Amino acid sequence: MAKIPEGFLPLPSQRPACIAIFADTHGNRHSFAQAIEMASANGSVDAALHLGDHASDAALLGELRPDWPCFVVRGNNDYTERD
Repeated sequence: MAKIPEGFLPLPSQRPACIAIFADTHGNRHSFAQAIEMASANGSVDAALHLGDHASDAALLGELRPDWPCFVVRGNNDYTERD
């Protein structure tokens, strides 16, 4: 299991980290964009995880929220992607 280095997600205070988790987007960029917008409304997202099935959809996170560090895990339908 990978360990996130201490201080990797610098928090503005001593509050717990807020991680937005997305999965199974399956190329539905419209719904995914809506989910990102809903998470953004929280106002305190420190990082995002995209947990596969069309992991390339995670590029949308970079377009809409370049301020969020994003981590991507390929799903069982991502076996043909090579990037």
